[in-house]
Amino acid sequence: MIDKTSILKELKKYKNFNSDVEFAKYLDISTQNLSAWYKRGRFDENKIVDKFPEINHIWILTGEGEMLKENNPKVDNDNLLNNKDSQESKSNNDLINIIINLTEVNAKNAEANLKSAEADLKSAEAETINAEANNRNSKTMEKLIILFDIYYRECILKPEMNVYS
Repeated sequence: MIDKTSILKELKKYKNFNSDVEFAKYLDISTQNLSAWYKRGRFDENKIVDKFPEINHIWILTGEGEMLKENNPKVDNDNLLNNKDSQESKSNNDLINIIINLTEVNAKNAEANLKSAEADLKSAEAETINAEANNRNSKTMEKLIILFDIYYRECILKPEMNVYS
């Protein structure tokens, strides 16, 4: 199994794109969005499936199996319909395995989304704390400027009032 970032790199290589700009343009997304996909190890599976119909969808979702559909054993839908009795059990097992794989992928994506949301929340909290600290620092600076102005007017401009000299 390979991770989502590696899947993106393999797809870029498969289409012979020389840059992320070309790859992003092909995907109809911004380069910033593509960069975020690389960074977070997540991407819009539906967009990738739509842009790469020749790629094995299970590989896109899970990173397992062969990348190209041609290299995978294909399920013959007509044969399944004509030989329902002999194939029904195998077909059901295949569907169950696909559902299990997709459920695991969804659980992993949900976990990654949660971690990303937690990181975003921590970042937002840090930004709020920094903003509050900057606000306090600004108020302190304002007070210091006022005090310095008072000192300048009272002690520098009117030296006779200076008690320290």
